[in-house]
Amino acid sequence: MKYLILSFVIMFFVVSSVFAHAPKSVDITVSVSEKNIAVSIVHSVSNPNSHYVKRVEVTLNDKKIIEQTFSLQEGNSQEAIYHIPSLKMSDTVTAEAFCNISGSQKKTIIVH
Repeated sequence: MKYLILSFVIMFFVVSSVFAHAPKSVDITVSVSEKNIAVSIVHSVSNPNSHYVKRVEVTLNDKKIIEQTFSLQEGNSQEAIYHIPSLKMSDTVTAEAFCNISGSQKKTIIVH
C-alpha cells in the first residue's frame, strides 16, 4: 500500500511538471534619456491565476539591482517598467523572469 501511495505522489509531481514551463521570451527596451527599461515577458498559460511569472530580477553590469515579485499574471504576458538612475551607454542589462511552477528565461543586452 505504501508503494502505491508513493507511486501516485510521484506521478502527480511528474504530471504537474509537464504542464509547467519557463516563460517563452523576455524582451528589454531601453530609454537612456529617461533612464528607464521596459521588460516584457511572454508566458502563455491556460490559467494565469495559478501559473504565472512570479519574479523578475534585473541586473546592471552583473549586480542585481531589482527584484520584483508578482502574485498573478494578466493574460499571457507580464510587463514592468523600471527606473534606473545610473543607466548609461555601454551598460549591460539582464532581465530574468521566473515561472512560479518551474523554469526561467533571461535576456541580456548592451545599452546603445
